[in-house]
This record gives sequence, structure tokens and C-alpha cells, in this order.
Amino acid sequence: MNGTMIRRSAPLALLAALAACSANDTRLDSNSGGDAARDQAMAVFVDRTVTDRIDAPGGDHTDWKYVDVLDPGRMRIEVSVDTPEQTEKAFVELTDAFGNRLDRQLVTPGQTNYVFAKEVEEAPDKYYVRMFSQKGGSVYTVGVRVAYAAPPPPPPPPPTQVVEAEPEPPPKRTRRKRTRRTPVKRPVKKPPPVEKPADPPPAPVALAVTGKVVRIIPTKDDQAVVLTIVVPGGSDVRVGQRATVYKGGSPAGTITVSKVSGRRVTATFNQPPGQATGLSKVKFK
Repeated sequence: MNGTMIRRSAPLALLAALAACSANDTRLDSNSGGDAARDQAMAVFVDRTVTDRIDAPGGDHTDWKYVDVLDPGRMRIEVSVDTPEQTEKAFVELTDAFGNRLDRQLVTPGQTNYVFAKEVEEAPDKYYVRMFSQKGGSVYTVGVRVAYAAPPPPPPPPPTQVVEAEPEPPPKRTRRKRTRRTPVKRPVKKPPPVEKPADPPPAPVALAVTGKVVRIIPTKDDQAVVLTIVVPGGSDVRVGQRATVYKGGSPAGTITVSKVSGRRVTATFNQPPGQATGLSKVKFK
């Protein structure tokens, strides 16, 4: 009798254990909001901040954010956790474009700011920020700043050599020679030469100029972005000139130049910020 009861209760205990494991597994990131995986990360633009919330009791354990760096410089990512004492076994992690961990910082009570700094030598490049909490939760903010490296100054001109000229000798006094006057011959008038019509000047040839996108800033209504483009020295780019924007080697749209300051050109790209990441170059004609 006891053996029969043990054999009948064993499958029930096994099913209860499996159900408990299944409930715990589905609870992890079951309500993440769509950014629990690296390939679903939310964009954070340079010089802008993004505020989000991690909520382990509500099924949101993991959040991923990413940033595109378009020019070499010193990148600074700052994560501010509002209530770190309400989290447990939480950390902030920085990875490269392939998911390799570059740095990790544990979230501890009393510490709200967590900073990652890195020298970006090869650009464009992409970096990811992962926020995780096993228990509890908090509101947090991610901000990104990049101090772009200034271009090297032009080489100084070669030193000029001052050569002192030898003093000129004083002029010698000479006697004037008397010359006889010769009769003046009147010039013979010749017909004016027939001028050949000048060849027309060659038509100006428009040279294509290719610039590089170094900064993308969303507009206040998040319906477009303002591009900062660096063009080669001596390029003839003017306000009102149109150009084609490329993303990954393919045309992504056209822009109209609104400002030119030296080698830096400013234009508005009428695309939402989510579709404006990864822009690489601009061709002016």
C-alpha cells in the first residue's frame, strides 16, 4: 500500500518541480519591452541622454543600449542609477560591436554614477551598454559624449633667409657727347591686322566632392537629424547645394546645405533618428 502511494506521488512531485522551473525561466525578461537582447538594443545619440527603467519583479531584468561613434576621439558613457539600494546583484556592462566585454561595474548602494571612458582610434564604430538586475529595480539614465580629436596643425613655413646685398658703387660722372640731329622718318601707315575671333572659354567642370559625417544630432521633434560633415580642404561647397547621403555604401537620401564654416558643412536630413544611424559619407556635385 505504501509503495503504491510513493509510486503515484513521485510523478506528481516531478511535474510540480518542472512547473516551478518553467515559471522561473519564463519570468526572466518576460516583460523586457523589446530590448532584452543585444540585436534589439535602443540607440543613444551623442550629446543626448536616454532614460529607462529596470524592473526585475515585473519581468524586465535586462536592457541593452548602443551608440554609434563616427569619428576618432575620447568617448565617455555615464550611467546614472536613481535608486541603487533597491536593486540586488545588478551591474552595468560595456561591450564592443561584437559583444565582447570591455568593462563591468557592479551597482552598489549609495553609488549612483557609473562612468566608462575609452579612446576610439578607428571610426566609425559601435558600442553597447547592458543594464542588468537580478532582483529589484530602478530608473536609470544613459548619456554619451565624445571629445573629437582636433586635426593636426599645418606645418610651419620654412624659415626665410635674409641675404644682404652688396653696396652699389657711386655713379661715375661722364661727359655728354654731342650728337647730330637726324631727320625723323615718318612711319608708313599699314592696314591694321585682321583679328581672329577668340576661342570660347571652356565650360567649367563640376568636381564631385565627398565628405564624411562626423556628428548626428536629432531635432527637438525627433522627426529629422542635423548632420555635421567634414569636406576636404579647398572644396567648393556652398549654401543651398544639394548632396546625396550614403549609408553602408547605398544612397539613403538627399540633403541641402544650410551652413558652411571652413571644412565643416551643416545640413538637415529629413529622416527620423532611428533610421539615421550608420550614415557614413556624403557626395556633393
